[in-house]
Amino acid sequence: MIHLLADTRQAGRDFLRWGLVFVILLCLAACQTTQPNPIENGQITPTNGVTATSSPVESTQYSNPTYGFELSHPKGWEVKDTLPGGEIAAYTEYQFTGGILTIFYFWQGENLKTGIERGEGQFRPEGTIQVNGVQLPRQVLIRNDQPVAVYYNGGAAIPTGELQLMIIFVGKDGKSLDMESQRLVDEVVESIHIISTIPTPTPPRLEPVVEKVNFYLGRDLCLDLDSGNIQREGCDLVLMENPALEQGTLLFEPIPPARFNYDAPMAGMPVQEDCLDRVAGMRADAIVIGQNPLNGWCFQTGNGAVGFLSIQQVSETGISMSFLTSYTMAPVVTFEDNDLGITYIMDVTIPDGEIIQTGAPFTKTWRLMNTGTQTWTPSFSLVYDGGELMGAESNFSLGQTVSPGSTIDVSAMLTAPSKPGGYVGYWKLQDESGRRFGVGKYGSEPFYLIIEVLEQVPTRIIGTPEILWGNLKIMAMELTITEANYQGACPMTLDISGWIQTDGVGSFTYVLEAGASTPNFQFVLPPPVLTSNSLWGLQRLDVSFSLDITDSVDGWIHLRAEGPVNHLNSTDIPIHIRCR
Repeated sequence: MIHLLADTRQAGRDFLRWGLVFVILLCLAACQTTQPNPIENGQITPTNGVTATSSPVESTQYSNPTYGFELSHPKGWEVKDTLPGGEIAAYTEYQFTGGILTIFYFWQGENLKTGIERGEGQFRPEGTIQVNGVQLPRQVLIRNDQPVAVYYNGGAAIPTGELQLMIIFVGKDGKSLDMESQRLVDEVVESIHIISTIPTPTPPRLEPVVEKVNFYLGRDLCLDLDSGNIQREGCDLVLMENPALEQGTLLFEPIPPARFNYDAPMAGMPVQEDCLDRVAGMRADAIVIGQNPLNGWCFQTGNGAVGFLSIQQVSETGISMSFLTSYTMAPVVTFEDNDLGITYIMDVTIPDGEIIQTGAPFTKTWRLMNTGTQTWTPSFSLVYDGGELMGAESNFSLGQTVSPGSTIDVSAMLTAPSKPGGYVGYWKLQDESGRRFGVGKYGSEPFYLIIEVLEQVPTRIIGTPEILWGNLKIMAMELTITEANYQGACPMTLDISGWIQTDGVGSFTYVLEAGASTPNFQFVLPPPVLTSNSLWGLQRLDVSFSLDITDSVDGWIHLRAEGPVNHLNSTDIPIHIRCR
């Protein structure tokens, strides 16, 4: 009986032991399942032997039929396509909290770049991935012992037939990449596969009737864009001297009804649709060219033909340009002759060449006459048209009615630039429809202001403003001061002499200007002198002054002349007076 019980107990123990082994084997068999496809049934599942830390991620499809590829990525990623530009290839960015995946794509034979700088660090090979059936190395950029970027195929182009891919994954704002984000991006990259491309229809281009390349147009010459000829009548544009005499600039003046799309410049030759879309916004007013980077404009000739013009170089004597006038036509917009026109009367405030301290606010006021046939309404405005803006505002309402033949004072509240130098700003008036107009033969030229900005405004005697007349231009001047460096008894007298050369007939003023770096010192200067020339050609005027100095001073003195066309300053002469 005792032996029987012992045998029963031993059998029970054996049964439990082998039963436990059987259960363990069943568990192992159940656990050894096949790894799932990384992107399956619309979900992204962790792979590469890394233990999952989260549930599968819901995905969405990205397809690019133009270049012929597609992939799956998690929902919620921000996706942005960018077209090719210059030497940079087209690319798509996929942004999420873990970083930015960028896929560049271009056709075989295109010499394009990514535009991404590698940055500091060392490459370290870390495994491979498969893209469209090709096994590719992963190169991880390590900086300060942290992974900051992954370059698939080492950053080299990945061949997929005619299509070339370059794939880079970087951390946001230079941050390092965590393992979870790397694994997720690997799975997205591995999901890339090639699809059939859908040909992009080629839009019709501008077919030329006339085409000129590197064509030179001189100042005061009138160009007919329909024929490409220089002629006196029936032309579309003329180049004029800039009345503000800003160096290296010209006045580009369309002859109505020819028009240009200044407000929508383009860097390269447009297609037909581009220019047709811009016809409604084209302008027939003149602008100053040469002051800003040059671009191309669509245009419409006086006969209605649409074309494109690009300017390569501007000098004060002419421009080098290329243009194409096409067979494409559009309705011509015409206005009543002389319906909008301005005659400039005078500068009420801030005459040309006024010296203003850096950053100082000022109000520029012009007196203008309505010489058109249309009444200006309160909704007309004064608008900025080029040059230096000098402030945040570019539009000031007229605020009153101005009938033909009446005058108005129009003002702009401005601020002097923060850096010393000479500045020019161009302005026009604008009606309710946005049509701009100004002064000159065609009522299209801008009026302007010219200021000189200094960190310290010199002492200057301001008298009653004189109205200057004629076409006189200040050509050159020189100033000489005896004993500009003086040590001795005071008071003492500075003897100053100089000359001014002018060209043309008219009036001008000249005046001494001075500035002192010595605190609380003020030069006592003579008032401005108004004079005139009645003879044509170059004329020279000799001038002389005497200044009494009573105290020690460090400073400068120069001569300034101002005429109806321009102003000029002589070279500053340093003054060092030490009274004993």
